[in-house]
Formats: sequence, C-alpha cells, structure tokens
Amino acid sequence: MVQSSSIDNDSDIASVSIPSPNVEHRQLRADEFWRSIPGFERVESAEFHSHTFQVQNTVTHVGHLRELLGNRVPESFYDD
Repeated sequence: MVQSSSIDNDSDIASVSIPSPNVEHRQLRADEFWRSIPGFERVESAEFHSHTFQVQNTVTHVGHLRELLGNRVPESFYDD
C-alpha cells in the first residue's frame, strides 16, 4: 500500500497500482442450493431470499444447526 507521504505530485498518483478487491463473494449462486439442506428443502425462492426469512433463520447455536442439517454431517462436526 502506498502511503500519502510517499506521493510527491500528480504524476506519482497516476503510476500507483491499486489492487482490485476480491468480489467473488458478491457472485451469488443462481440455483436453489438451500434445497439440499434438510431444514430448507421446502422453502421457495422468494421466501428464502427475503430479509425476514434470513433474520428468522439465522443459525445462532449448535442445536439449530443440528436441526437444519440433520444427518448430513457426522456428529463430530458439531463438536467443533
């Protein structure tokens, strides 16, 4: 990263290369990936993508995670 104290004039600013941020996390999947999670398999797209649904279904403890995932992961997964 270039500190402002090391830039003496406008020509120096033009030569500064700023790396582009990784925005891969903004490229959301287009499929209904949540249907593979037992707790969400019957949730429609519009409902899943709603703010209300996301707030109400935020996983905050292991018990809730266990309810959603069912037997899809080994029991040792929850120990972590």
